[in-house]
Amino acid sequence: MEEEFVSHTGSPSRDLRTLAEFPSDMIAMALAAAGDLVLVLDADAQVLGAAIGADVRTVERLELAHWRGRALKSLLAEESRPKFDRLLAEADAGGPRRARELNHLDGALELPIRYIAFRIDERYLLVGRDLRPLAELQRKLVRAQLALEQDYERFREYETRYRVLLETSREALALVEADSGRVRDLNPAAERLLGVAGGALDGSALSTEFEDRSRDAFAVAANRAVETGESQSVAIRTRRGFRALTVDAQLFRAGGEALLLCRLFPEEAPGEASSDFASALADLFHKGGDAIVLTDADGRIETANESFLNLVDVAVARELRGMSLGDFLERPAVDLSVMTEQAMRTGRLSGFGTRVRTRFGAVVSVDISTTHLTGREPLAFAFVIRDLSRHVGAREPGPSVDGEAMQNVIDLVGSAPLKELVAATADVVERMCIETAVQLTNNNRAAAAEMLGLSRQSLYVKLRKYNLIGRSDDA
Repeated sequence: MEEEFVSHTGSPSRDLRTLAEFPSDMIAMALAAAGDLVLVLDADAQVLGAAIGADVRTVERLELAHWRGRALKSLLAEESRPKFDRLLAEADAGGPRRARELNHLDGALELPIRYIAFRIDERYLLVGRDLRPLAELQRKLVRAQLALEQDYERFREYETRYRVLLETSREALALVEADSGRVRDLNPAAERLLGVAGGALDGSALSTEFEDRSRDAFAVAANRAVETGESQSVAIRTRRGFRALTVDAQLFRAGGEALLLCRLFPEEAPGEASSDFASALADLFHKGGDAIVLTDADGRIETANESFLNLVDVAVARELRGMSLGDFLERPAVDLSVMTEQAMRTGRLSGFGTRVRTRFGAVVSVDISTTHLTGREPLAFAFVIRDLSRHVGAREPGPSVDGEAMQNVIDLVGSAPLKELVAATADVVERMCIETAVQLTNNNRAAAAEMLGLSRQSLYVKLRKYNLIGRSDDA
């Protein structure tokens, strides 16, 4: 009977030999109390008897009388049957025994039991522990893990949304700890206003970037925002560049922490006046009688108003996107280059006369004013184009002829043949055209030659012919 009682290592325990002195019914009761389910099988692995522990809840007080006389393997799931064979083989060998998990299938009930098997004469004793409490705990852990992962994904989604909104916002924003005044987050627009590199202020006090007197004013406004919960505005100057700003501080709480949302505005706080002014400018752009075109640094059209669409006979504004303004000018490369270079040099160019070609080939005389837009990427130039064909008496733009020179030619009438008079007139007109081209291109001789349809060498010859070399160099 010593083989009936073995330790988990398979070695007989000397201390348990005295169990043989106890009555068999008492030992059976002890086994039933020690295991959740105890089975006795015959040599053919058919169930001879079954006992359920008195305090076993998970077996739900099953009636196992119908198991008697049935092969236990028929009450197991398909994947458990090979493990059951190995369980009995280990019991037959009498060596070290290991617990094996078997799944019982009894109608709709699935019962996972971990068994240890013993061979006693021609019978098998299986002592099992119900695994359903453990399985339920594992399911709870899995559900908790899935919930944590879902919360983490939601957190990442919210973090991404927050980061995208902060990074792309044109409004300068700073998140500041209410108690310490340290910067929690600062978007690129705010960094540009303060003149700092990316992330340089993280963990530092926002007020360190303000001029000395402005620090106290900001501290007072921040404390008032915390005390009253109302938005507070304060005018400050930055330490870098001594730039005038207005800071609006608004208190809010997140995760049990008090933070200040600080909005930074250059020059002046936004209000009804600035809003009305922006609205008026928008109305002027869309409803103005003159054509207005905004381009990038290369002269490619970013946006244009309705008047320009009417001028060039284009149906919708999106058809202009990406096209060069030069595509609509009579001299595409020269006119656009002259206007943009002069505007970049002096800030603006007024009264540049040229002609615009519509989408269907019509030519319209126009007067163009150009303004260089600084710090407005991707916009770089604004063109205001006035249609001269609307005005009575409008004439084609071109160089004016000097009155004294023409009078000298007229005085020759009667003293010289017509052929000589025409030649002299041609020289006067040619000289004036060259002078005008050089003046319009700000002494850019390559651009002037292209404007006149001449080679650079031919232009130099004519400049020397009319003694304009020195004058053009002085221009």
